Amino acid sequence: MIKLGALWETALNLALPPRCLGCGGHVQQHAALCSACYAPLKFLSGPQCAICAHPFESALPKGTICAACEADSPAYDKVCAVLIYDDACRSLVTRFKYGDQTHHAVLFAKWIWQVAGDAVSEGDLLVPVPLHRWRLLRRRFNQSALLASLLARRCHVPVSHALKRVKNTPPQASLSQKARKRNVSGVFRVKERAKPCLKDKRVILVDDVMTTGSTLDACARQLKRAGAAEVIVCVVAKRVISQ
Repeated sequence: MIKLGALWETALNLALPPRCLGCGGHVQQHAALCSACYAPLKFLSGPQCAICAHPFESALPKGTICAACEADSPAYDKVCAVLIYDDACRSLVTRFKYGDQTHHAVLFAKWIWQVAGDAVSEGDLLVPVPLHRWRLLRRRFNQSALLASLLARRCHVPVSHALKRVKNTPPQASLSQKARKRNVSGVFRVKERAKPCLKDKRVILVDDVMTTGSTLDACARQLKRAGAAEVIVCVVAKRVISQ
């Protein structure tokens, strides 16, 4: 007997044929990319910094950290990232964040799960990076919260909106690395009612893109101050900066 789920999927595909998230061409399943759009993407693999996931050119002993983390250790304990944030990746993320194409989150959450499923499953809480309320009104959804909710369905780890953004700062994209750090200073706070839930917990901090890491570091710092024992960052993409 054909399962009801299979019948529903067949009906859905007939009514709404699957389209590539990149170019809109036909693909075999929903929330997928065609081979032409998939090929340019650069997946992070191989030897990486034990903290920020910066890729190393050659194999190094397990636990090695990069020069940037050695010089200025971040508040988060580890980063799990799927893609290198380049032009091909930026196009997908931009459609997701600013083009109301929220169905991209299904593929992105799947990729995060493939890379960091063990880390996510061992977490106590999934905490998305928050948007300021005015930016949330304009965008109509928080991409980080959407990713966190999809990950929660896979591992049954609860989502906690423990963080709040108390200042509506300019977007980070146009700022230098030093300016980004100043821009997020004092921006995030842990909600009072969430503090007891963070005590001695392993927190999975979820965002879409990590560029300099300033935003994630600021969030992790607040979570640690509230009592979190460990903060693991999970992102779709990481910008690789030469060191």
